Amino acid sequence: MAGKTNQGRSIQKVTVGHGDKVVLIQSEIHGNEKTGTVALLNILKNLGQSNSPEVKKVLDELTIVAIPMMNVDGSELDRRGNEMKWSEVVGKFPQLSNAKPTWNYYTTPRSGDDYASKPGFDVNRDFNPDLNYVPKPQDFPGASEKPGWFITPEAQTLRDTYKGLKSKFGKVDVFIDLHHQGFPYIEGTDERATMSISGNSFLTQALQKVLNMQSMQIISNMISLVS
Repeated sequence: MAGKTNQGRSIQKVTVGHGDKVVLIQSEIHGNEKTGTVALLNILKNLGQSNSPEVKKVLDELTIVAIPMMNVDGSELDRRGNEMKWSEVVGKFPQLSNAKPTWNYYTTPRSGDDYASKPGFDVNRDFNPDLNYVPKPQDFPGASEKPGWFITPEAQTLRDTYKGLKSKFGKVDVFIDLHHQGFPYIEGTDERATMSISGNSFLTQALQKVLNMQSMQIISNMISLVS
């Protein structure tokens, strides 16, 4: 177990492999984006059951840490946001007692989901580049183009997992955040994309490091295990 949600549900973490290249993968930070969870569970199943040379190579060269369902409360409600009141945030961070609720705090109906009786946060907006950041009243309510705050247990769980891996291995080579985008098309074609990568991101830089280490085939093999 990696952590617990605000409603007390467990956020599960699985580690496979024993290589020196560390890959952290998480899925379903939005509770209504479930395809990544299914794909990740299929990958883990195949890695655990197959004795093929390809799988052995993956396990020998990679340490894969997976959080298949980050937003367990949101998944239970089948909605984007988690389930957490602003008053509960203030209870954990008393310094925010006079701060305005964050811009990503949902309290009204959204995409057909009821946030009025069960408010919550878009957890995907609750991250800060400073892994030791402590919430400050002057940083609230924030905005979409500004850093987040690590106020949700889901964001805290991912941060703590990342910090733990850096402490143990000295680095995390690749971080993958799986989202369900409704099968967007490849630009300029009518062909559906199986997977898309944000081009201007730290992930792209991390993947480039893996490429430089001539390990792209390992990543390709891992992805192929979904099918």
